[in-house]
Amino acid sequence: MKMYEKAYELDGQTARILKFVAAARSKKDYRKFFDVIHIEDGKAVATDGIRLHISELALYNDKPVLDDGDYSVLHEEKKKIVIAKIDDVGFPKWKNIIPTGKIDQSLKFYTQSKARISQEYAALLVKGGELAAINIKYIEPLVGEAWTVNIRKHPKHNKAEFMCNMYPVEFISARSRAYIMTIMIQE
Repeated sequence: MKMYEKAYELDGQTARILKFVAAARSKKDYRKFFDVIHIEDGKAVATDGIRLHISELALYNDKPVLDDGDYSVLHEEKKKIVIAKIDDVGFPKWKNIIPTGKIDQSLKFYTQSKARISQEYAALLVKGGELAAINIKYIEPLVGEAWTVNIRKHPKHNKAEFMCNMYPVEFISARSRAYIMTIMIQE
């Protein structure tokens, strides 16, 4: 890790973690909190309002490699990421949207290449039905890692209230989690 006055160039496992989290940022929204990586309690978090990525940071001397706060992504390469700590942007209370309660369905998801995403997603959709309907582009950052996919139906779920009463689809791996909101399937 190279450290500049307020910027950090990271590689290795930390770069992989931060690049996964950074994939959930929105680059087109005017609200600054959608374009940062938020570090809190040893976890890196980012969201674009439709998906949320969370990963645990590596520890160095029993402390996370980055201090709590908001970080802007300055540059990304295949194996590196450069970030800079910025002033607090009012990141949303992300822990409030983590689904809890009964898991209606738990599935496995794994693909080694982007070329196979469509096939693996189709299999996931067949197994999970409309409750697993998510935008396929949000699965690309999940390539190369094994995930458990948890699907929950809102307790008050009915067809008329489909969009507002769905929980996000939850993807869990060894160190990371992704929550992706479902989309409506038109009949």
